[in-house]
Amino acid sequence: MAARQIIAHFIMQARIFIIIFTGILSVVFLLLTRQIEVNADMTSYLPKSDPAVKLLDYIGAEYGGNSLGIVIIKADDVFNIEAIKSIDFLTRHFRQIDGISYVTSITNVLDIKKTEESLEIGKLIDEDNLPGQEKLNEIKSYALNKDLYRNRLISEDGKTTLIICRINGDKSKVAKALEKIVRESNLKEEIHFAGLPFQLNTVNDLIINDLKILLPFVALVILVILYLSFGSILNIILPLLTVGLSTLWTIGIMALLRIPLTIITNTIPAILIAVGSAYAIHIICKFNEEKEENPTTRAKDALSKVIVPVFLAALTTVIGFISFIFGSYLLMIKQFGIFSALGIFIAFILSVILIPVILGNITYKKMNAQYRLTVINNFMEKIGKWVIHRNKLVCIIGVFIVVALLFGIPLIKTRVDFLDYFKPKSSIRITEKIMEESFGGSVPIQILVKGDLQEPGLLNAIREFHNFLDTLEGVKNPQSIVDLIEAMNDAMGEGKSIPDTREKIGNLYFLLEGEETLEQLIDQDKTEGIIQAMTAGAFTEQSQTIIKKIQNYINTKNNHNYQFQLTGSPLVYEHLNRSLLKSQFYSLAIAIVAIFFCLVFLVRSFTDGLIGIVPIFLTLIILFGTMGFLKIPLDVATVLVGSICIGIGIDYTIHFLNRYYQERKRNDTKTALLTTIRYTGSAIMVNVVTVMLGFLVLIFSNLMPVARFGTLLAIMMFSSGLAANTILPAILLLKEKRSEISSP
Repeated sequence: MAARQIIAHFIMQARIFIIIFTGILSVVFLLLTRQIEVNADMTSYLPKSDPAVKLLDYIGAEYGGNSLGIVIIKADDVFNIEAIKSIDFLTRHFRQIDGISYVTSITNVLDIKKTEESLEIGKLIDEDNLPGQEKLNEIKSYALNKDLYRNRLISEDGKTTLIICRINGDKSKVAKALEKIVRESNLKEEIHFAGLPFQLNTVNDLIINDLKILLPFVALVILVILYLSFGSILNIILPLLTVGLSTLWTIGIMALLRIPLTIITNTIPAILIAVGSAYAIHIICKFNEEKEENPTTRAKDALSKVIVPVFLAALTTVIGFISFIFGSYLLMIKQFGIFSALGIFIAFILSVILIPVILGNITYKKMNAQYRLTVINNFMEKIGKWVIHRNKLVCIIGVFIVVALLFGIPLIKTRVDFLDYFKPKSSIRITEKIMEESFGGSVPIQILVKGDLQEPGLLNAIREFHNFLDTLEGVKNPQSIVDLIEAMNDAMGEGKSIPDTREKIGNLYFLLEGEETLEQLIDQDKTEGIIQAMTAGAFTEQSQTIIKKIQNYINTKNNHNYQFQLTGSPLVYEHLNRSLLKSQFYSLAIAIVAIFFCLVFLVRSFTDGLIGIVPIFLTLIILFGTMGFLKIPLDVATVLVGSICIGIGIDYTIHFLNRYYQERKRNDTKTALLTTIRYTGSAIMVNVVTVMLGFLVLIFSNLMPVARFGTLLAIMMFSSGLAANTILPAILLLKEKRSEISSP
């Protein structure tokens, strides 16, 4: 008895144990899923050893946090007494939130004024004694004529102001606390939230909403397709049962190991539901094809005949996902690879043990299912005859498609801009537009300065850096200790410039001692400080140019007396961007090599292994060419599609070749191909339509990378399934003809 028959026999004998064990594990994992967390912060998944991440973390630890939560307040006049009371109320309550190191608003911001005798360091508005409307009108005129406030804290028209919270704790929790205070205050002013912490919370909510809405939608689509294909309630329930349980188990394991859902891993349930159904469909199709009347025997025979190709199909899909572990720089992509592979493996195991057990122990009418399959089989037979009679034309069409779409590949661009997550009319986009137009953006870019900050030479170098940043399109409002030094020097009657001696600078520092603002700009020893400016996006094409120009400037200015180092979210995202290309290249290379050897093992032929790879190469070119022509960027989600394409798409080739070589033992080439296309081709196309429509559901996601991800996966599934049923048999037929001609 062959090994596959022994396995099939053992599974049927252990049916009671299988059902009980599956039920117990499912209950356990169901309880665990309630503990699953969400983390949409992509920067947290870069290795901690990454230089940009290390420097950003260092600045966060030393200067009160590297993340800004910005509350935007709009009114007809923000210097109206009622608006000032609202701003003061929020400022006071925000400072009490655990995880916020500093809060800056017009009611507590540092102000340096020139007096008759010297200078006065105080507050723009006395928060302990709020002024009346007449005094506020004077303060408004004063503030809007001062560079320290205009377009940094207050818009030019005086209708918009910011409360800036520097966060050194859990960004998500702090942002929720800020939103709660605003919500419960019921203030009359128009209020918006900007900055990465609020954006992350929005993404977290969207991820949860996608899971709640899209997953049932995916399941419904698959249910409809399976009903149209099989016409049997049982044949509908079984695939959904296996993928449902595999999804439950995978999410439960993630929760157990405290692995959160991310912008990428939140697609795992949809992938498992769409892809995992393939194994069940092939077993069901083979079961309905068998002639044996006894259901137990028929289930055992069906399983023994398809378990090898189903196993290899699952193995190659697992390899496609495992390639992300070795080929990716990002932890979240590695996690996606690990748990997608685990989920696929679970779906395979459940398919080969649960479905035969259920089919072999339930008597049901299969006439309707058989009729539906016969219609599909007849249609696929017509396709097969057309391919066999026009095999050269099929190959020519394939070559034409490849050549045409090759021109689209160079048009692909990478994109990791966080704002790109959101649809154009989303509240986040609207808020960021307000920030960009009035304040230059909400994303800080930082330059760490090391040197003696009491030396005029270094302070003048920082001023020159300010002036350079002002020349860069997309960079606004650079600020550092220099702003305060110049303002104080001006108030002292020396002009708005850096004092010319170390002693004068030391005196100005003495006057600033104890001020909260100072702690955000320099360290206690005055040997280190930061320059901060605002940009409009975490990472865009413009920010790439900005980063390059700043880095070039730094390279020309650094010397033995002082050093500048660039960091901030844009630089971290630039590292993310580079890692996408690296991830794409390495994961594709690993997947192709590993899967090629799996094919060679299946067909026992190096040449036929190369033939089996052809549909995948065709699909990859269609996929990347389409991305280029449709201007779909390579982002954190679409970077995964190539390796997934190889891992999933090769399944169809494996099933086709396995059936073809079985038929070839007892039939000529044309008959073997026609039989394979009629039966295995039918199962392939049922699965293609099921999975393709399942993935297309993702286009309704509120997250743009996920929507693009679903679109590309649908294109990939259709292309790989069609290629397996047309290009592959056409090449096999040409190979056989050539062998016959060369034979003596």
